[in-house]
Parts: sequence; structure tokens; C-alpha cells
Amino acid sequence: MISEPTLLIAAANEGALFWALVFGVASFIGGITLIFAHRRGLDLATAEAETARNQRFEVRKFRRRSLVGSLIASMGVTMAGLYWVTDPKLFSLFLLIILGLLAGILVIAMIDFFSVSLHTLTDTRASDYKTLLQKYQQRKRESETQPLGPSED
Repeated sequence: MISEPTLLIAAANEGALFWALVFGVASFIGGITLIFAHRRGLDLATAEAETARNQRFEVRKFRRRSLVGSLIASMGVTMAGLYWVTDPKLFSLFLLIILGLLAGILVIAMIDFFSVSLHTLTDTRASDYKTLLQKYQQRKRESETQPLGPSED
């Protein structure tokens, strides 16, 4: 006869596997949705890109982000697959694959964050740059005409 703690552990294990299936399917759907959303964002961004440099940047950004979306979708498939795994060695292999996919997602996300930050810092749109340059020249002229120290009357 099966003892009561063994039944509780089996029931908890079955519940955890059920939630792995649910979250796996949700991750898969979320990853595919991200890919389509980023494709739509790419279409809008390339239509508004002023220079070839900005257009190339948007294409590279789309590639990085769609790669993250596909990694999320494949992680979802792996999580959902945990529901049917019974061998402990295969179960641990699936968990290692999930951890590897998570590490890959984090690395690509950090690269994307760094790349977008650098692009924002180095983006010199012509109209913004001219306005900033005019303000700088005006303040420089004003500072040259004013005396440096306090005036003595």
C-alpha cells in the first residue's frame, strides 16, 4: 500500500508538471507574439529612418530581438516538454537546457541594451544638431561679452 506522504509528493509533482506545461505554452505563445510585434516595429522604424545608418541599426536591433523571441518560444517548448519526461536524467537535461536558454536570453538582452544606449548617445540628427550648435554659439558669444569677475563700481 502507498503511504500518505508518497501520495502527497506525487500529487505535488503532478501539479508542478501541470504548471510547467501551462507556463511552457504561455512562453511559446509569448515568444511568437514578440517576433511579430518586433517585425511590425521594424516596419515602422525603417519607414521613419532618416539615414542609412539608422536603418541598418533598426534591422540589427530587430534581429537581436527576434532572436530573443525565438529563444523564449523554444524555452516554452522545453518547459512544456517537462510534462511528459519521466526519466530523472532526461529531466535534469531539460532543466539544463532551460537554464542555458535563460542565460542566452540575458546575454542577448544585455547586448541589445548596450547597443541601443550607444546608438542613442551617438545619434546626431541634423536638425537637433544644428539647434544645439546654434545655442552653444549664442551662449559662447554672450559669455565673451560679459566680464569674468565681479564689477567694481
